[in-house]
Amino acid sequence: MSKYLYFLLFFLPIGSLAQTDFCGSSILQLEEENQKAAREFYQKDRHLSFLRSNTLDSVAITIHLVNPPGANDIGLSYAEIEREIAGANRVFGSSGIFFYICGSPRIIEGAAAYNYSVAEQLNRANYIPKTINIYFVDEIFVSEERFLCGFAFFPFAGDPNQRFIFMDKDCSTDGSTLIHELGHFYGLFHTHEIAFGQEFVNGSNCDTAGDLICDTAADPNLSRPGLLNNCTYVGNIIDSQGDFYAPPVRNFMSYAPSFCTGEFSIEQRALMRAVHENENSYLTGRCDFYPDFMVNSNLKNKTINSISAIDAEYILEFIAVEATTNVGFRVMLFDDPEQTTGIILYEEELTLSPGNEIINLDLQLEIPPSKVSGTYYLVAQIDPGQRVIERTEQNNNYRIEVQIDNSQFPGLTLFPNPVQKETFLFYRDQRMRGFYTVRVFRYDGVEVLRDQGFKNSDEILRSLDLSDLNPGIYIAYLSFDKINFSHSFKFVKR
Repeated sequence: MSKYLYFLLFFLPIGSLAQTDFCGSSILQLEEENQKAAREFYQKDRHLSFLRSNTLDSVAITIHLVNPPGANDIGLSYAEIEREIAGANRVFGSSGIFFYICGSPRIIEGAAAYNYSVAEQLNRANYIPKTINIYFVDEIFVSEERFLCGFAFFPFAGDPNQRFIFMDKDCSTDGSTLIHELGHFYGLFHTHEIAFGQEFVNGSNCDTAGDLICDTAADPNLSRPGLLNNCTYVGNIIDSQGDFYAPPVRNFMSYAPSFCTGEFSIEQRALMRAVHENENSYLTGRCDFYPDFMVNSNLKNKTINSISAIDAEYILEFIAVEATTNVGFRVMLFDDPEQTTGIILYEEELTLSPGNEIINLDLQLEIPPSKVSGTYYLVAQIDPGQRVIERTEQNNNYRIEVQIDNSQFPGLTLFPNPVQKETFLFYRDQRMRGFYTVRVFRYDGVEVLRDQGFKNSDEILRSLDLSDLNPGIYIAYLSFDKINFSHSFKFVKR
């Protein structure tokens, strides 16, 4: 640990206060004999073709979200993490590696900020074997003025249970930093590495100095000020032999800004494949040590009107449940597939017995009458609060597109009439928008009900609860606040 801290304090580039643009992964984590082993591994495997397999090998990732005491917001959503993992898969796929999240993210109550030693303590208490453990925290600090975006442990040495990745949440969604740290986890060094000696621009010592990779150009360290104009290298630094640098700005293992990076070299990909097959072979390709929940559905009517019900059959499957477990199930209606909250149409708490179980639910899902003609999204969710750790959360949601079509309704109508308890006022007009009022009068002119709303689409469908009215004849009156429009309806309450 002292070597690592020495690196952080003296070898990271000097920048502004509270700088969080740099990585804390260091070759100095490795003892001298392990550095030698890393060099030998590179020299043996760097030149091998990375196209070793036509298939993708799955690698399990365990996500740990560290929440400071008293914090209301974790600061990083599951969707954001999934997006970053998907981005990593697009890159690591050329090395035959496919990452997947094994189980639900673990929510850990921890500190607001971590240094290296406290991070090790956190890992010892929470490490899940045979997976890549990635911890997302609020801050990683070296000192009061120095902060890191992340660090990772290299292969080649040590107990695999002591290897993990630590990420600052603020750096975790830039499409690059997590890939950078995964690169370290799979044995890659920074393109500006100097622990093995400074690499010459002409490449004459590329296999013994720098990052030990020959198809990544020599790099003077792109975090130094004045070297980049956006993503173009504009520096005029020369190496010890008098040659000007032309560094790999797009390489993930450089210190170029995240929006500039986007590739690994052929030799880097070959090296990561070799590490995958050797040093990191302890990582599991399966996640069957947790139960798994999945939901499927069959809708008998995907097109309805606003006062109809959706006839839905849901098939819930629960695999390898270890103990009696309570798990929630709900069905929600969304206006837009990107929405995070919707209207709950059905909700139930299920009690599962140990083993495997299939539950069939036939539901009549009532649509709120405020929903007018258009496309909506019906989403069924098992364990919506993610209380149960599963093999994967990917199959816990099932989304179906449904259509509401009110074209069979007249353009302006009140129905049913006569009324028992509830009636609906329907109005269709593409041009009319604004606040409106519905008033109901007894036949002698006394107002008995008033309802207000806002028309922001082609239609309005307003439900009127008339259950408290005495039997008789009534008048419903529709008017818009700032538009010269009104209409009256006579109806009978039974």
